[in-house]
Amino acid sequence: MEILDILQSPRIQSLEDIIIGYMEYSGYSDVMDKLCVAQMRKRLIDKTVVENCAEELREDILYFDKLLKKEERKMKKMCKETWNDIANDDVFLGEKDLNVCGKISIGSEYPALHPLQDDDRQSLWDMLVDESFRYNYAYVEAYNSKENYKKQKNRKKQEPDPLWREYMEISREDEFIESLNLSDGFFHLYKNSFLAITDLIYVRTFETEMKIIEEPDIGSRY
Repeated sequence: MEILDILQSPRIQSLEDIIIGYMEYSGYSDVMDKLCVAQMRKRLIDKTVVENCAEELREDILYFDKLLKKEERKMKKMCKETWNDIANDDVFLGEKDLNVCGKISIGSEYPALHPLQDDDRQSLWDMLVDESFRYNYAYVEAYNSKENYKKQKNRKKQEPDPLWREYMEISREDEFIESLNLSDGFFHLYKNSFLAITDLIYVRTFETEMKIIEEPDIGSRY
């Protein structure tokens, strides 16, 4: 079974029709959340493509992860440069403990490389990356890089916890993804967004945002 055959299967197409219908005629992302239709679509695609096309996916997944890590390095560089600019500025620092935070998000345009291209695909994408959609961090937070370079000099580097494991028992698709040794940014998307693997691997554009915040807000979604 090929990836295109899976994506065009009646079960997946029916779920996508429901999503597109709600978003085009009602815009009720909260209803979509309660119905779990987007989550059902993601799980069905991920499970089916890994069972049937795992090796075919490998190269594309690794390439997407490479692009994401490249964006991460660029964002960290931007954060460091911004921190250096404000480090000796009393207007910014004073008594405040500030942090420069960067965020890398999935692009808002439907991927031009995706094998399915029709008029409805952008409507589907708009919902999948909707920043107001509950539990959907595809647009809101693909990778949240919180960098306080003044403090980092005296802080030991800690290995990131694989938080994605907390959400469900390890399935076959989870084992396959874990075996690829991907970045934390990829795992964050894989477990927290409603983007299926076959959505992610065709993404080539990202959107970035950087903010200066006080430490008490460091754990909040900015």
